[in-house]
Amino acid sequence: MQQMRQQLKYLQAELCSRGGGSVDEMRVLKERITWLEETNEELC
Repeated sequence: MQQMRQQLKYLQAELCSRGGGSVDEMRVLKERITWLEETNEELC
């Protein structure tokens, strides 16, 4: 799970450095990551 968070931070930085990604897009991505983390915890 920590690796997923690190990957998310990397992707956010990459997106921002390219000048893309709105606040809404970032919010949706964070919501998806949260859902994936919760689903992953249920599987363990």
